[in-house]
Amino acid sequence: AKATPTFAGITILCSIHWQVAVLLLAWFGSEVAAAHYGVASRFLVPVAVLLASYTSILQPEATRRAITSQAALGAFLSHALRLVLVLALPFVAGTWLLARQALTWLFGAPYSDAAGALGLLAASALPMSLVMIVARGLVATNHQRVDLVGNLTGVVSCLLFGWLLIPGYGATGAAAAHLLSMIALALVEIGFAVRHLFRLEIGKTVAVCFVPLCLMIVVVWHARVWGLWSAVLLGALVYFALLGLFQLHPKTEIRSG
Repeated sequence: AKATPTFAGITILCSIHWQVAVLLLAWFGSEVAAAHYGVASRFLVPVAVLLASYTSILQPEATRRAITSQAALGAFLSHALRLVLVLALPFVAGTWLLARQALTWLFGAPYSDAAGALGLLAASALPMSLVMIVARGLVATNHQRVDLVGNLTGVVSCLLFGWLLIPGYGATGAAAAHLLSMIALALVEIGFAVRHLFRLEIGKTVAVCFVPLCLMIVVVWHARVWGLWSAVLLGALVYFALLGLFQLHPKTEIRSG
């Protein structure tokens, strides 16, 4: 019961954080910029829903691991981060490369100028995924107040960066403000977790994904001329085939310590 106000505050701040850029665009931006940001931000909705569903099933096991030891909790969260990173890295890279084609295919040519905003919002999926998983560890160790402080930092930084960037850069500035605020949020929560609670081992996963990701980028870049879906399919085929060659599969464990 004592933690209820903290969780309520986290929920409220999360909701505000999602809307800060939209509100600032209404005050400092144009109608066109607001429309472009609204279209670009729709791509994040299914990502956020999938992440929320994934992290919700992690909480019971994270709590059990925290009772065992903080090292066990860190190993579990590192393992959970692996799948998210394997999927998030190509999503971000692919979105940057194909944003204009995707927006044109879905909403028409007038919205292709939202490609910059879409790329920046897609990049924010990386810190967002890290935060949502690390937050399970904070809750499991009864440090949910750090999550509250992190989300407050995100809201304040989004207000600050939005105020600085939106008047000059419109929708792209709003997306950059959201990305920077997510990075600030991640620095607060992950910084506290790795300094005081548990170790996270994600470097191995990033290293294994590096070569497949680079080759995927080359393939997608050249395949764009064949159309959106040809580029998506070829890029995904190259990326996951190379991951298979590197023997990175769902049962691979990332160990802590």
